[in-house]
Amino acid sequence: MLAFAAFGQAGECDVAKAELAKYWQTVTGRAEAPVELAVEPSVSASGNDAYTIVSTGTGAKITGSNGRSLLYGVYDLLERRGGCG
Repeated sequence: MLAFAAFGQAGECDVAKAELAKYWQTVTGRAEAPVELAVEPSVSASGNDAYTIVSTGTGAKITGSNGRSLLYGVYDLLERRGGCG
């Protein structure tokens, strides 16, 4: 079971959520990913791809300007913190 929430339009977070689930246990050895996923177009003032990764104290929150940006954020987190990539 993964401990994350995904917000945004239906389907917008699905790929990012699936990729996080796929690699989290392999990379960390833990079944639960304390990561919240969200899509907020306001992350990018220009309308370009953008994402933020913020530590929440108990995990992280990744916010993308769209579904693709959210996926970029998931991959960045996995590369930086998980040694994946």
